[in-house]
Amino acid sequence: MKTLIIVLSVFLAVNSIASAQEVVKSSQKETHKAMYSCSMHPKEMSDKSVKYPKCGMQMTPKASDTKEENHQH
Repeated sequence: MKTLIIVLSVFLAVNSIASAQEVVKSSQKETHKAMYSCSMHPKEMSDKSVKYPKCGMQMTPKASDTKEENHQH
C-alpha cells in the first residue's frame, strides 16, 4: 500500500511539473509576438498591422528592443 501511494505521488509530481513547463513555454511565445504602433500615435498598440481608426495610417512594426522592455533596476 505504501508503494502505491509513493508511486502515485511521484506520478502526480512529475505530471504537474510537465504541465507547468508547458504554460511557461506558451506564455513566452506570446511575449515574442510582433506589436504594431501608429506613427502619429506611438502609444497605441495592436498585435495586427491594421489601419489606425483615428487617423487612417497603417500601423507599423514596433521594435522589440525598446528602453521600457529592457529597463533594469
